Amino acid sequence: MGKGCCGGSSNKQDHFKGKSAFEHLKEARSKTGSRMDEAHGLNTKGSMICALDAAKETALLFCLLFFIEHFSTDLSFTTYIYVMMGWLVWKAARGGFLGWARLEKLHRVIEEERHEIEYNREQEKEELIELYRLKGFEGDLLNQVIDVLMADDNRLLGIMLEEELGLRTGQYEHPLKLAFGNLCGVLISAIILLCASFFIPFGVIIFAFIIVGIAAFFHAKIEGIRKMHMVVWNMACLFIATGAAYFISEALRS
Repeated sequence: MGKGCCGGSSNKQDHFKGKSAFEHLKEARSKTGSRMDEAHGLNTKGSMICALDAAKETALLFCLLFFIEHFSTDLSFTTYIYVMMGWLVWKAARGGFLGWARLEKLHRVIEEERHEIEYNREQEKEELIELYRLKGFEGDLLNQVIDVLMADDNRLLGIMLEEELGLRTGQYEHPLKLAFGNLCGVLISAIILLCASFFIPFGVIIFAFIIVGIAAFFHAKIEGIRKMHMVVWNMACLFIATGAAYFISEALRS
């Protein structure tokens, strides 16, 4: 009996690593956030965001091609098509790959939490008690809630993923939807810019800024952030990038 008690204490120390339940919860949330949040392009929010980002990046690519054509060498329409086809395949494939990578990470985190529920059940219960105590539950009501949640492992897993780790599994779209979003963004932007290049002088530059501004506006609307702030900064970035391309091309010509 004494041996079992000591074993339980050892497991608790291994699980919490000498920290309190509250400190362990903070560490778990921080650790999971750093694992799921990636560098630009991987932490995708959905197919619509992918489409908007792809449209903006395609607009920038067309601007760079425009400066190559007018300041370095003539590019044929066929060259534009080749570049766009390669860019289209790259963006669609990358969107799908990054979506799969994110889902694999999510599944790994879920399996780790499932393992903790199975082999560190008492410690998971302590974490759950701390979580709901912070929500304002006390006394018999707290005990009843904990008993109900601990009675169903699937419900407990969902609660620990959301409350302890801050994950919302329903937010992750299928990788093919992300790939399709990228494909649509590139296609729509490329068609508009190709048409503009034929019918309007400097149409590529003009419509590139229009596309970036519109895409930034809807991006901000989806994210719930300041629209004008997003539009101005995105258009400023495009201006700096195209300006740099222009001055570099002029310097190389002289």
